[in-house]
Amino acid sequence: MGFAFPVRAVIAPLLLAALSSCDKTKPAEAPATASGPMVQRAYVWQRDWRPEVSRSIAAHGGAFDSLAVLAAQIEWKATGGEPSVVRPPIDWGALRAAARPAGLVARVQRAGEGRMVAEAVIRVLLERLAEAKAASVPVSEFQIDYDCAQKNLEGYRQWLASVREGLRSTGVPLRITTLPSWLGEPAFEKLVDGVDGYVLQVHSFDLTALGKAPTVCDPVMAREWVARAAKLGRPFHVALPTYSCIAGYGPDGRCLGMVADAGHPTWRWDARVVEFTSDSADLAGLVAEWTKQRPAMMQGLYWYRLPVDGETYNWRWPTLAAVMSGRVPMARWEIKAAPGSPVDFVLWNTGEKDDLLPRSIRVTRPGPPEAVVADGLGGWQCKAAPDHVDFQFPTQGRPIRLAPGNSMPLGWIRYQEPPPPDMTFSYEIVR
Repeated sequence: MGFAFPVRAVIAPLLLAALSSCDKTKPAEAPATASGPMVQRAYVWQRDWRPEVSRSIAAHGGAFDSLAVLAAQIEWKATGGEPSVVRPPIDWGALRAAARPAGLVARVQRAGEGRMVAEAVIRVLLERLAEAKAASVPVSEFQIDYDCAQKNLEGYRQWLASVREGLRSTGVPLRITTLPSWLGEPAFEKLVDGVDGYVLQVHSFDLTALGKAPTVCDPVMAREWVARAAKLGRPFHVALPTYSCIAGYGPDGRCLGMVADAGHPTWRWDARVVEFTSDSADLAGLVAEWTKQRPAMMQGLYWYRLPVDGETYNWRWPTLAAVMSGRVPMARWEIKAAPGSPVDFVLWNTGEKDDLLPRSIRVTRPGPPEAVVADGLGGWQCKAAPDHVDFQFPTQGRPIRLAPGNSMPLGWIRYQEPPPPDMTFSYEIVR
């Protein structure tokens, strides 16, 4: 017959206790962290190896742990058929003299059928590896740079697996570049599980978003993307930018195009020109922050790209050297006067970064003799007053910068009588 006790009254507290214990889930552990100086590498991303590229490697290559060199650019004009392959004429002697390992990067511009892509990538990388070995240049990694559509990552994974197998016998680690938008895709973890690590590119910009902060790398988003990547528990590096570009917009706000690396815009006369920059202060802050504390899975930095003399849209070396150390590059202008009649004035950028030209510069003379006439040079306009001259540079909507260590003529002042050679001038610079 059994006992007639209130069973519900006993079970209910037990069930509540059990449910309560289930609700007290253990909080997810925060990813492990690391601190101290980071591995820092640089991309050498030239299709045309001018002498300036080799000189830059000789002068600055030793500052990096390795140099990731564009080994080939592979592109299919149609799905079938043979690809177009550009093999930059790498100066292996310059790389050997730098005494740093080289990474070999295959850039896949447009992919064809998966099997053909894998075969082309394997063939090119093995050929360039043989060249490096013949030149006694140690190779530290293979890298594939392919901006795959984020919904096609599974297809990328499939031909990437064939590449991994085809290169396995070399013993050279294989990495891929990735975009932040891939991090949330279901296929992403399987994709990066098939390689030895990945490079998270946190530099990107939306050319359609006229009015947003014109920056190549948003430091807030960079932190968020790095934190998301760390939670996946796979080793990765972070690629930071050193470049800038300009975009043109029509009166209706429509983007007319972008210019980077080289070339000159041919936009309509009334185009609004916007400069997208890599803010050196923001990036120095990221480096300082990550040096102090970063996810343990974050193994270092890649800089895109090594500064080369003559480039228009890339940092100069003093800028990158400061940022690599986590220090904001110094900004400084100087005006130098050449004695004589007329007195010539030259503007010098004696700081560590490309800097926008000052809006105006006032040159004040200490007293008599009276100035007869003054004029601007190199695009500067002037307005003379009895005791000073104001120089202004009309930019006409396009930002004008002067590189560190460079100079430009400012203008001149002619006096009724030659001024004494020890005459000094005072200068007021308005940014």
